[in-house]
Amino acid sequence: MLLLIFVALFCFSSIADGVPILDCGSKLGSYSRVQIAGCDTSDQPCVLHKGKNASIEIDFTTYEDATDLKAVVHGTVMIVPIPFDLPNADACQYSKSGITCPMRKGQSYKYKAELPVSTRYPSVSVKVKWELQDQDGNDIVCIKLPAVIR
Repeated sequence: MLLLIFVALFCFSSIADGVPILDCGSKLGSYSRVQIAGCDTSDQPCVLHKGKNASIEIDFTTYEDATDLKAVVHGTVMIVPIPFDLPNADACQYSKSGITCPMRKGQSYKYKAELPVSTRYPSVSVKVKWELQDQDGNDIVCIKLPAVIR
C-alpha cells in the first residue's frame, strides 16, 4: 500500500530546479517542464526575494483549442489564498509571454512570466499556485510549489 501511494505521488509531481512541483488540477492540458529563475533552489522551498522578480517558464501542451490564456497566481498562507498582483496576466496580449492566441489542440507552448516580489510582502512561507486558464476560466495548467518570501 505504501509503495502504491509513493508511485502515485511520484506520477503527479515533478521537480523544477530542485523545487517539488505538484499538479493541482491541470484539466485542459499538461505541463512537461517548469523552470523558475530568481528562485534560490539550493534549499527547498523556493526562496523569493523581496524587491526582485521571480521568473517562470512553463512548457505545456493543450488538449483543446483556446482563444485566450490568463495567468492567475495565489499564495496560500496557512489556509488563506492571497492573490498575487501579476502584471500582464493576459498572456495573449503580453508580447514577452511567448504565447500567440488562439492556441490549438495538441500543440506545445512555452509560457514565460515574471512575478514581482513586493517589499511590502511579509516574510512568510507560502504555497504558490500558478494557473493558466482558458477563455472560460478553466485550468489548462495548474501547478503548486512551496516557497518562502524573504
